[in-house]
Amino acid sequence: FDIADDDLIKAVQHSENADTKLESKPVSKPSPKPDSKPAAKLTSQKTPQKTPKVPPMTIPTLPSGVSYGGLRDDRLALERASMDPEWFSRLASAMRSDTFTRLKEFLEREEQAGKVIYPPAPLIHSWSRLTPLSKIKVVIVGQDPYHQPGQACGLSFSVPPGKAVPASLQNIYKELSDEFPGFVPPRHGCLEGWARQGVLMLNACLVRFCADRRLVQARLGLTMEKAGSRLRVKS
Repeated sequence: FDIADDDLIKAVQHSENADTKLESKPVSKPSPKPDSKPAAKLTSQKTPQKTPKVPPMTIPTLPSGVSYGGLRDDRLALERASMDPEWFSRLASAMRSDTFTRLKEFLEREEQAGKVIYPPAPLIHSWSRLTPLSKIKVVIVGQDPYHQPGQACGLSFSVPPGKAVPASLQNIYKELSDEFPGFVPPRHGCLEGWARQGVLMLNACLVRFCADRRLVQARLGLTMEKAGSRLRVKS
C-alpha cells in the first residue's frame, strides 16, 4: 500500500501540474491584446499624415541671360519663358508697347546697378502660370509684393513654403473661418493650391525693389516721364 500510495500521490500531483499547465495556457493566450496594440499604433501613425505636406514651389527655368529686362533683342524673353501661353497671347500687344519696353529697360538698369528686386525674375508671373486665363473662378487683388527677403513669390498674399504666414494672410484665414465654420486655416502661407484651383491672386504692383534702404515699387503700366527717360514710382 505504501508504494501504491506514493504512486497515487505522484499521479495526482502530475495530473494537477498538467491541469495547471492546461489552465495557464489559455490565460497566457490574450492574443487579441498584442493584435489591438499595433492597430492603435497604426491609428496614431496616421494622425500626422492628416496635415498635408506643402509641396515645393514650382519655379520655371529661364534661358541663359534672361532676367527682369528680358534680352536686348527680345524684351519679352522673360514673359515667354515664365507666363502662361494663354495670358501671354492675350497681353502680347500691350507688352510690345513702348511703355512696357521702357519699363523693362528701367528694371534692367536697376538690376545692373545692384538693386535687390522682389520677387525673383522667374516668379514675377506666377499668377499667370498657375492660373490660366480660361481657368479663373475667383480674383483676389493685392497691392504689391511682400518686401521681406524670400517672401514675394508672384502671387498676392502668398509666401513660399517655410515662411511665416504674413499678417495680411492671417486676416484672410480669419475671415474665412468666420464665414465658413468648417474652414481650417493652413499652418503655412503657400497658396499655390488655391491658384491651381482657379483663384487668380494678382498684385496691382508686380515688382518692388529695395534701393538705398528705401522700398520702391515699380508698377506695370505706369506713365513714363519725358519720353520714358524716368519712370514714375511710388515710394
